[in-house]
Amino acid sequence: MVKPAEQRVDIGGRRTQAGCGVSQSAAKLAVAVFFVAGILLNGHHIYSEATRRPYGFWWTVWVNASKPLDYISSATRLSSARTWIENTFGQTEDTP
Repeated sequence: MVKPAEQRVDIGGRRTQAGCGVSQSAAKLAVAVFFVAGILLNGHHIYSEATRRPYGFWWTVWVNASKPLDYISSATRLSSARTWIENTFGQTEDTP
């Protein structure tokens, strides 16, 4: 038997009342950490891609913006993880 619409309880409402799930601030922090880690793991490759752009205003912007990423990822050796994966599995930027 189907309950009338006013008696139905949304499962999201039950979860909220029970205090289940993750807070909004924790979810935002997790997303921010994910993107920062991804940028630092690829910092060297982002910089090398920026240097391959055609010269001009945007070349200068991208190179100057990605230079600190290259420095941090190289100093912490985070960029070596991507290089190791590319060498191990034979995948590069130019591989289709």
